[in-house]
Amino acid sequence: MDVRLTEDERMLESIFSRFLATKLPPDVTRRMEHELGAGEAADVERAFDPAIWKEFAGLGALHALIPETAGGAEVGLGAAVVVAEQVGRALFQSPYFDTLTAAELIVAAGQGGGHWRDLEGIGAGDVTIALAVRDQDWDDPGDLEGVTMTAGPASSGQGYELNGRKGFVGFARHVSHFLVVAREPRGPTFFLLPRSSPGIAVRRLDEIGRGEYCRVEFRDTPAAPADIVGEAGGAGKAYPTVLARARVRHCGYLVGLCQGAFDGLLKYAKEREQFGKRIAGFQAISFRLAAMSARIGALRLLTHNIAWRADQGQDVRRLAAEATAMAGELAREVTAESMQMHGSFGFTEEAEPQRFYRRAAVDSMLLGTASQLRDQAMAWL
Repeated sequence: MDVRLTEDERMLESIFSRFLATKLPPDVTRRMEHELGAGEAADVERAFDPAIWKEFAGLGALHALIPETAGGAEVGLGAAVVVAEQVGRALFQSPYFDTLTAAELIVAAGQGGGHWRDLEGIGAGDVTIALAVRDQDWDDPGDLEGVTMTAGPASSGQGYELNGRKGFVGFARHVSHFLVVAREPRGPTFFLLPRSSPGIAVRRLDEIGRGEYCRVEFRDTPAAPADIVGEAGGAGKAYPTVLARARVRHCGYLVGLCQGAFDGLLKYAKEREQFGKRIAGFQAISFRLAAMSARIGALRLLTHNIAWRADQGQDVRRLAAEATAMAGELAREVTAESMQMHGSFGFTEEAEPQRFYRRAAVDSMLLGTASQLRDQAMAWL
């Protein structure tokens, strides 16, 4: 199924498709994965290449949602979804999505929100941000009222001291800043803190996706009132809308991941022969391939439709939650099918299908598990 893209979106699709295929072919992304069992011993530089990141940012990857007054292009969520699809197809892991979400929260806070100046650095790729929202690894990222991390008065009498733990923080060892939500006396509050701030300890998680997710401890970490994004106690005002837009981008990423897995499977099915016939010609396999293609295309259409609605100013919180639940399930199903249809080879380290499957197993739940997302969607029905 084809999606009608604008001229800007088609240009972005072409640019990032070529860039990621050239700079991040499978053998490169494979080398950037950590070994299972490496834990803290994993090479801190392995999963992130600053040179590739700077080129990626230089192509305008982060400009789509940044206002023109801050050096951005502000071409809309649909354009960001197009880039997200290409990121998913290439399995490119980076602080891209968290940094965009943080940028939208800064934009929502307005020029008086204290961090407008950081938007230009974000667009250039110089400021990278990890979103630290969950207290525990699989807490609901939409539930700020459940946050237990505290932002109490500093012992010096000036500013705050943050104490608590955040789970499943992406690229915490590589970013320049953390956007942390903590409970200030007036309510949940966002703080933008340099990674070099005192009292921050980062421990990498060893998960099946072999990615760069960490637990981050904050122990008496100092924060000034100027570090607050928006207003004290006001984290919940803009966050639901920004989270919904982040989920739409994540749907785009999962669509791309599905398409990447499917493209590899289709190529294999057209080349692999059994009993003197290519396996794509067997009815059982051809029907499964056709069904997968239709479902991926339908999800892509849905994702772009929700992005268009969001760009028109519509409330897409329910639609984003529903689509993200669907996208997570489809990503796991498509990648599992790809492994199975490759036979025993699909489960080996040399095979690409297992890499897509491992990433889908983790990334499908990053912005909420299926049950969390459906609980939220029900509240808006």
